[in-house]
Amino acid sequence: MWSRYAENHKGIALRIEPNLDKNSKYQLFRQVIYREKRPPLYDDTLEFIADSLFKEKEVRVRTAIDKIVYAKTLEWEYESEYRFAIPVLPRDEPWDTLPYHPEEITELYLGLAMEDTDRNEIVGLAKAINPNIMIFRAKREADGKIAFDRV
Repeated sequence: MWSRYAENHKGIALRIEPNLDKNSKYQLFRQVIYREKRPPLYDDTLEFIADSLFKEKEVRVRTAIDKIVYAKTLEWEYESEYRFAIPVLPRDEPWDTLPYHPEEITELYLGLAMEDTDRNEIVGLAKAINPNIMIFRAKREADGKIAFDRV
């Protein structure tokens, strides 16, 4: 997944552990369900009409998220992905200012091909946010697999 999602090993991955005592929004992470085919938003026309006429908008949005956002086809099952999706409604705060608690960002994983300047900048920012963050750097094992050493 590092080559696909982390700009060919130049990116990072974070471990986030929700702070339950502070009612963290990160408790909303949910495991993706892998299926043969992605589910349709509505099973039939009658369900669509009934929901449009009688269901509250928030309920319809939550149902769509649960059905679509947390589903992928079987070809991606090897990822064992978790997702975090929050519908932003007009009365809600903007997504780009979603608050978090610094101690929730517990681990930082640095990609194998990350440039030194990028690595130094990211590590500095991470430590400024959470001085207790654990930092790991990718390395390639003799068998070609990727492993991580703590920095």
